[in-house]
Amino acid sequence: MCDYLLSEDARHLAVIREVDKWMMELSRPDMFSDGDPDNVITQLHRSFENLCANLATNGTPNAGELPLFQFHARLSWLQKKLERESR
Repeated sequence: MCDYLLSEDARHLAVIREVDKWMMELSRPDMFSDGDPDNVITQLHRSFENLCANLATNGTPNAGELPLFQFHARLSWLQKKLERESR
């Protein structure tokens, strides 16, 4: 990218596209079917649902609807609470 910015030579953009394509192929999940239970996206949704349920159990019933900052604050509070309880 720096070479392109310095020289404005389009050949550098081709190299960037090839590297981007290669990196995307490396990070492609094995299973990408929406309905498959082993799908990465499905697993992330389940993890989020479990986290929201755990927060609801600990006094935050609408965790999935909180703004991001408040969600992270509640999550941090829960982590500290669990750490204190485990001691």
